[in-house]
Amino acid sequence: MSRRDAIERLVREDLGCTCPAEVLDRIEEGQVALPGCSRPGRRIAIGGRLLVYLIEAEDPGQALAGLPAWVSAGRAERDAAAMSRLRLVVVTAGPATLAPVLQARFEALPDRDERVHLHVLSIAAVAGI
Repeated sequence: MSRRDAIERLVREDLGCTCPAEVLDRIEEGQVALPGCSRPGRRIAIGGRLLVYLIEAEDPGQALAGLPAWVSAGRAERDAAAMSRLRLVVVTAGPATLAPVLQARFEALPDRDERVHLHVLSIAAVAGI
């Protein structure tokens, strides 16, 4: 599977994006420095509409502490680039354990909006990306 195909699978299957196929014709990748992360996160901008941050959570405490700053950073970039959505993807070895706790924290954030979405995925789910 090509890298582009892996990104399309992630976006369509794991993140539930229903954007038109032509949006996936332009994919820009890079790194993003985020507070509380020892390594940069991955930044994927798709079609000028969708911004995806892939952040590897080293431990649950780090993810809970960093989440507000990650949402703020992603929203700022999304808004500055006039994109439609931000998909914040936290990658962890234990998504079933972390997802409910992180989702509750996410829903309590005062500066999130309906165009920011949180996903907690396994390391295997982002393999090849």
